[in-house]
Amino acid sequence: MCVCVNLLYVNPQSLNFANRQGSARNITVKVQFMNGEDPSNAMPVIFGKSSCAEFSKEAYTSVVYHNRSPDFHDEIKIKLPPSLTDHHHLLLTFYHISCQQKQNTPLETPVGYTWIPMLQNGRLRTGHFCLPVSLEKPPQSYSVLSPDVPLPGMKWVDNHRGVFNVEVVAVSTIHTQDQYLDKFFALVHALDEHMFPVRIGDMRIMENNLEAELKGSIAALSSSQLEPVVRFLHLLLDKLVLLAVRPPVIAGQIVNLGQASFEAMASIVNRLHKYLDTSQDMHGRNSLLSSYIYYIFRLPNMDPNSPSPGPGGLGGSVHYATMARSAVRPASLNLNRSRSLSNSNPDISGTPTSPDDEVRSIIGSKGLDRSNSWVHTMGCKSGPWGSSPGSASHTVQAMERSGNRMSSHTESTSFLQTLTGRLPTKKLFHEELALQWVVSSGIVREGALQQAWFFFELMVKSIIHHLYFTDRLESPRKNRFPERFMDDITALVSTIAGDIVSRFQKDLELVERLNTSLAFFLNDLLSVMDRGFVFTLIKAYWKQVSTKLYALQNPTLESLRLDFLRIVCSHEHYVTLNLPCSLLTPPASPSPSVSSATSQSSGFSTHVQDQKIANMFELSVPFREQHYLAGMVLTELAVILDPEADGMFGLHKKVISVVHNLLSSHDSDPRYADPEVKARVAMLYLPLIGIVMETLPQLHDFTESHNQWGRPGGSATDEQETEGNSMISQTVAMAIAGTSVPQMSRPSSFLLNPQATRQHGTFSPESSRSLLICLLWVLKNADELVLQKWFTDLSVSQLNRLLDMLYLCVSCFEYKTHFLFMQGKKAFERMNSLTFKKSKDMKAKLEEAILGSIGARQEMVRRSRGQLERSPSGSAFGSQENLRWRKDMTHWRQNSEKMDKTRAELEHEALIDGNLATEANLVILDTLEIIVQVNISKAEPHSFMDGSSGH
Repeated sequence: MCVCVNLLYVNPQSLNFANRQGSARNITVKVQFMNGEDPSNAMPVIFGKSSCAEFSKEAYTSVVYHNRSPDFHDEIKIKLPPSLTDHHHLLLTFYHISCQQKQNTPLETPVGYTWIPMLQNGRLRTGHFCLPVSLEKPPQSYSVLSPDVPLPGMKWVDNHRGVFNVEVVAVSTIHTQDQYLDKFFALVHALDEHMFPVRIGDMRIMENNLEAELKGSIAALSSSQLEPVVRFLHLLLDKLVLLAVRPPVIAGQIVNLGQASFEAMASIVNRLHKYLDTSQDMHGRNSLLSSYIYYIFRLPNMDPNSPSPGPGGLGGSVHYATMARSAVRPASLNLNRSRSLSNSNPDISGTPTSPDDEVRSIIGSKGLDRSNSWVHTMGCKSGPWGSSPGSASHTVQAMERSGNRMSSHTESTSFLQTLTGRLPTKKLFHEELALQWVVSSGIVREGALQQAWFFFELMVKSIIHHLYFTDRLESPRKNRFPERFMDDITALVSTIAGDIVSRFQKDLELVERLNTSLAFFLNDLLSVMDRGFVFTLIKAYWKQVSTKLYALQNPTLESLRLDFLRIVCSHEHYVTLNLPCSLLTPPASPSPSVSSATSQSSGFSTHVQDQKIANMFELSVPFREQHYLAGMVLTELAVILDPEADGMFGLHKKVISVVHNLLSSHDSDPRYADPEVKARVAMLYLPLIGIVMETLPQLHDFTESHNQWGRPGGSATDEQETEGNSMISQTVAMAIAGTSVPQMSRPSSFLLNPQATRQHGTFSPESSRSLLICLLWVLKNADELVLQKWFTDLSVSQLNRLLDMLYLCVSCFEYKTHFLFMQGKKAFERMNSLTFKKSKDMKAKLEEAILGSIGARQEMVRRSRGQLERSPSGSAFGSQENLRWRKDMTHWRQNSEKMDKTRAELEHEALIDGNLATEANLVILDTLEIIVQVNISKAEPHSFMDGSSGH
């Protein structure tokens, strides 16, 4: 809700009557706001005191006793009329107050007069004044003159010198109190009301010089004071937007003010950002500008409260039309021929039913070239996207289109204005904004880049308003926008990506803001524009950054690209954009030119029975084409986690956090609560399994023995040494794989011996834990049949790596909260020995189940689940009652880093850790069960042929 304030504060300060003859010692000042010279013209607009009426016609200052040069400390508050004329003025009357009542002597004796005209050259007069004081009443028509003018026949105190000091302050949303803003608003008002000539100050502006004065006033807005700019910011930006989309007709010609308006907006936005840096949010956005976009801005002549927002529902104002631009403009096009059309055209036959019919009949009779014709935006069709040209060629083409559009708009519309008496067309603001941004250069372009977020958000809101008010929100996205607008967007994104690549080493702060703003802009476009077109824009950005990265290998640029990807992937329909429910077939790619870089998870068996299943587990070209955004995320994860990637070690935590946040949002999203739907979502992240398996030597060692992927406790056996220190027995791994001898012929990139790899850094425990959580989420929610088919083709070395990874997950999410029982330290040591013995027994049963019969396998699974499920009678330490987890029998031993936490917080953390440990181990058991089922399915045909029992 807009609040109108229009107040005036009068502060009398001092008076010097030392040189005045006569008695004038007890002095007061009467203040009146006059609408004429007659005493009856005093207006009741002065706020009264608490014990008086709300408004009065006059106010008095306090009397200063026996002082010819008093100082005053009063403030008179006045409610200004909304419209002021040259006759409005402040009348200040000075009185001598008699302290002793005498006969025939009035109590108040006027001893001087002065006044302040409220308007000067059409502007409200405020500030500090040193006024002369007259001994006599002012003559007629004095209000239009200043008291500084020596009127004939009048007597003045101290020979017409200034003897009275007063300050006038205005708090107004009507009067700008800035000469540059006053001139701009006055000229815009004159254009709206067709009031010519217009007088501004001492200047009398005629229609023939209005264009130059209007452009000059727009350019001079950068010189206006910041305080009035802030007070009138919303109105100022609205007028600039109006001038951009509704170019005025001056002297029969349309004056294009789009470029001037864009330059003024860029200047104003940068001034606010520079001088009001304390009113910025966490993203560096000025609160005044963001509130304007969110609450104030709307397309001109579009009423959001209209009951029928579709075409024709707004009294015809919604029928925007723009100058159509053909892809190849004919060289012989003569734009000047449209000037010959006029009301006196002899080809007009009959009386047209409407001005639009008249215009159409004129254009039809003259056979005007379609490339220079007026078309309704509802009929604009967008062509195919094609490939993205370079930023330089885009800019040149945009400038050529800008010249064609502006010239045709200027030359073709004047005759229509003459014919119909009105401006028949209006531009779309988002189209004009994109065009002016692309063709801008120098300091204007630099200013727009500094605050790119403002123009991007303004463009997005204009697009959404346009789609809503033209009833296109349900129309096909490829038909929503003309090709020229998408060309401008493509050029804009390409040039800004070029700025990011070329300037990140010079001005990192600017590039970070620019990178973030561009990412949010493309995120917004995914909601309103064609998905394939937006993916083309993302690809153009990605290509430029990747080319620079290939040459520099700079982690700063990689971090910028990661921030860009994180923001784009935060779209609420991210899963749908990745086509999770479609078959993995290459022709469905939204961006068919995806780079075919070598897959980061190419260590799978080459003898894959089902190629589609294999493609789902590796970052293949079909996978990245089908699941575009998810493929980019996983590719970034694989590239950054690659131990051969120089200088990228510091980004491990950041890229893992991106994946972790995505999976967390999927898990908490109620739209994906159904298990079948969540399985489809998990299919987008199946290559994550291979990526984690490749990075296994880099993960933090969560085992207590800290051996390099060795079994916990005890010394290494000969079998361990021969098997490369694997945590899983090689015999067991071969049995799971369905063979009795090692399959050395199968190629594999998963090296079990970490010494064979080059020296590399180790991930932090937090990063390793987050990455393993992501892995367990995929294993938990993925389709079991898909996992089973993939496990079937794993070689022995791959299976060993998979089992090592699962064992590491067990160690990572082990419930490690330290506690001491009431019975003392010996009971705690006895519990540890029982736990270790139980662990060895369970491991032996696991190997026996895998190498033994189906019944043993079922017994192993049943007992393992019985120990980990949430059973009130189950215990991981046996059946002794004194070893059960009981809150009332235990107390927590606080670690040094947790001394500042309360007991309730520690218990809550312990509960979360326990639940996570339970969930993680259940997922691991389910995965092991799938592996065992794979082994059974492989072993059964051989058992039948050998005549065995089939167990």
